[in-house]
Amino acid sequence: MEDNYNYKYIKNELIDTGAFANVYKGILYNNRVPDKSHEVAIKEMFGECKQMDWTIEKQILEHLKTHNNIIEYICALNEGSVFTLIFFYIPQNLRTFCDIIFRYHTNFNVHMKSFLFQLLNGIKYIHSKNIIHCDIKLENILVTNDFILKICDFGISRPYDKNDVSNQSFEIQSLWYRSPEVLLKTNYDFSIDIW
Repeated sequence: MEDNYNYKYIKNELIDTGAFANVYKGILYNNRVPDKSHEVAIKEMFGECKQMDWTIEKQILEHLKTHNNIIEYICALNEGSVFTLIFFYIPQNLRTFCDIIFRYHTNFNVHMKSFLFQLLNGIKYIHSKNIIHCDIKLENILVTNDFILKICDFGISRPYDKNDVSNQSFEIQSLWYRSPEVLLKTNYDFSIDIW
C-alpha cells in the first residue's frame, strides 16, 4: 500500500514498547471520518535509524501483503519526525493466548496443531520472498478471534541474498531466541527463523 495521507488516527492506549518503536491501540480516520469498526495498531518508530528502518519495514510489508498469516498492513505515514506504520488491531499474541488456554484447561492440542501449520506456512511464504524475519517469537505471532495466526514485527527483517552476506547484522533476534549462527557471529540464512 502506498503512503496514504488521507488516513489519520487517534492514539489510545500504549500496548507494547520495543527497542525501536512503541505500539498503540487506536482508531483510524479515513477522509476525516472516524471508523470505530477499524481498531488499529499504530507503530511509531524512534531512535537514530528510524527513517531507514521505517522504509525497510514498509517495503517488506508491501512485499508480503497478500498472505493470510502475515499481519494486515494498512498504510505508512511520515509526519515530520514521526514515522508510523498502521495495521489492523489483533488483541492477543501467542504468549497471552497460551496463558489463557493453560489457565482454563481448554483443549490445547487442537489449537496447537493448527497454529504450527499456520506458522510454518507463514514462514515458508516469507522465505519464498527471500526475506528473513529475524525475530520469530511468541510475542511476534498474533492470534485473531478466529484462531488465525498473523506473523508481525518486521522491524529487523531483511532481504536475503545467499551470494552477498556482507551486510548481515548480528544484532538481531531477541537474546533468548538467538540461533547458534547469530550467537557465534557466523553467516546465517533462513534457518534462523525456525531455530
